[in-house]
Amino acid sequence: MRALPIKTAAATVALFTASVFAAEKIDFAKDIQPIFKSTCIECHNPKKVKGKFRLDNKADAMKGGKEGKDIVPGKAEDSLMYKLLITKDEDDRMPQDKDPLPKDKIEKIKQWINEGANWPDGVTISK
Repeated sequence: MRALPIKTAAATVALFTASVFAAEKIDFAKDIQPIFKSTCIECHNPKKVKGKFRLDNKADAMKGGKEGKDIVPGKAEDSLMYKLLITKDEDDRMPQDKDPLPKDKIEKIKQWINEGANWPDGVTISK
């Protein structure tokens, strides 16, 4: 009879813990900027603008590249950036010619976009 209350308590703690972690907002400087700097900026910078997409500053990143809006704030599923991170097509997947981003980094980018793609004014990314 005691097992049920213990299992219920354990389940409650697990759900609470999961909801606390899910509620944590993405911080651009801590969570996103390092990903962009280590993975994306090599090909999407002012001197090398692959796909006509720059990722070194907010204005150009939000403008998008040759396909239009790469980042659609609030809508990761409509954002070309997110689609190219998760595609199975090796010719289209980003980053190209490298291993795919780990799932946790892709999830951070997805969450960041869904939260509105907050990019503080004046913050730039360089190689």
